[in-house]
Amino acid sequence: MLDGRDAMWGLEEHKNCGVVNIVAFVEDSVVNGENDLPGNLRRVFIQRFDKLIADKRDQYRKGLLRRNRAFGYFYWTDDLNIQPSDVIRLIEPDTNGAYLSELELRELASRITTSMLPYNHEALWEILVLTTPILEDHGNVQKYPIFLRFHHSMGDGVAILRFVMEEVMNPTEKWKFSPNLNAKSVPHQTNNLSIWLKALYEFPAHIIRILLIRSDKNSLDTNEITPHKMVCWKNESSVHTKLPWLPLLEKIQARQSGVAYSSVFLTALSGTLHNYFNARGEHPGALTIALPIRMKYEEMELKLENAFATPMERIPIRPGVQLDDPCRQQKLISKLAAMKQTTKILRSTTNLLITHLMTISLAAAFPMPILHYLSKLFHITASVSAMPMLKKNLQVGPYELKNMIFWPPAFGTVGLNFSVFIYDNQLQLALLADRSVLKSVEEGMDLLEEIMREIERMDMVLGDYKVIPLN
Repeated sequence: MLDGRDAMWGLEEHKNCGVVNIVAFVEDSVVNGENDLPGNLRRVFIQRFDKLIADKRDQYRKGLLRRNRAFGYFYWTDDLNIQPSDVIRLIEPDTNGAYLSELELRELASRITTSMLPYNHEALWEILVLTTPILEDHGNVQKYPIFLRFHHSMGDGVAILRFVMEEVMNPTEKWKFSPNLNAKSVPHQTNNLSIWLKALYEFPAHIIRILLIRSDKNSLDTNEITPHKMVCWKNESSVHTKLPWLPLLEKIQARQSGVAYSSVFLTALSGTLHNYFNARGEHPGALTIALPIRMKYEEMELKLENAFATPMERIPIRPGVQLDDPCRQQKLISKLAAMKQTTKILRSTTNLLITHLMTISLAAAFPMPILHYLSKLFHITASVSAMPMLKKNLQVGPYELKNMIFWPPAFGTVGLNFSVFIYDNQLQLALLADRSVLKSVEEGMDLLEEIMREIERMDMVLGDYKVIPLN
């Protein structure tokens, strides 16, 4: 049987396929380009997975299993006999020209992201190499997109990134992640009996509090998701600014001690959404977000598992930075302080343990129809996944991967799913949204760009005067 944290990703599978998607690009010269680069790239991937399967290491056996369903429950079998050549494929996009436009790529990515995996969605992964590139650098560089897709039951985002980094790509350092962006981990504290007893004592009250959270009444909240999603992304190279985004975030964190990366992003998101709602005549005071947090420190040896908790909390929706406001710095400091307290609650050991217990027990005990009903009781407008930073660009064979974008699947009735990932020293923001919430890729792109602009305005304001410390 699947562990509860693995089984939960089978919920709403006809609408949310439960797949973690990673998109990266391989660059080639337009003038002296390599002959059949996509085909050569596919052959490198096939060789890697042929070796991985031949090694028969227990460490990665999970990725080769078949995920079966019967009577509302999921279970593993080892009769899949997966062939890498069947699941590592070339995709020829339907386009009129020799190159894909940025909009065409994102529309295609939206369809790929929600498509089922091979073997009737019983396989756990696939790799798709597009045969048609996009053009960049004033038409001098062509970039071939690669989609690496893994079912979330195979492991959480960190486990999957490590698997890609250590086994699929060229073997270099065993562990290249920087310290996790989640500022506080709790594995040592979870061994404390008093912490567990406190979590069990507070469990009923926590459940009642969650059930009493009403649905957010705004245009970005939905009770009925559709099978139709849209994905989009923005990174430093796609937004023309005078400063790169990573130093902006680091300066904010350094000047305001104790403010985690996720708190900075949530503050920018709060201001952006306030402006979004205000333009539509809506005035929600807060909305409910989920923030997946890892429950353990990383070990030297990779284990494919879902080791996370997903606490939920309401964040205040306040006006964004107004550069002409004489009190702009004080107001921003106040917003950062409020968000710091919100994320502190989200990251509290007891809160994480209760969420962890709920995920393990409910998802393992009940069949999918009951879990479907229970999921309707959790009213969440948006989720935010903050991934650890990759220090070095990854390489597969002779090919270096550029601008890697990561996003987890949608879950339940969550309409907006943001991911924050730093790769190649650039902030990569991604959004997966239900089409019932955002109708077009252009809407999603505008939202991501405004988040980046809000982060830049925050940095400008914090540089105005002597920094006021957080309480």
